[in-house]
Amino acid sequence: MNSRARTFLEHWKSEYVEPVSETHRLREAVRLVTRCREDAACAHIPPQELRAAAGDDMIRNMLAALDAAKDKAKPEPKSIFHRLLAHIPTGHRRSFENELTGS
Repeated sequence: MNSRARTFLEHWKSEYVEPVSETHRLREAVRLVTRCREDAACAHIPPQELRAAAGDDMIRNMLAALDAAKDKAKPEPKSIFHRLLAHIPTGHRRSFENELTGS
């Protein structure tokens, strides 16, 4: 297997693969494979090398990447307070919490 194709594929996935809902998973995998193949062609990576880098199954490889992206994604905080805190820089959170709770 060509290490250039493997490096391209791993870098490409880290740039473009993001978590999606379970209902859109297969459609997103097909879309990502299509785009990845186009970008690989522009980078002069032959299709057979890209396919080999993906373990001879681009769809399964992309589905696995989508699963990994979903596993890495942080769960959305439940309360509005926690959602608000998620957007405040870490250094300011404690003073903000104290103001809101009266501590």
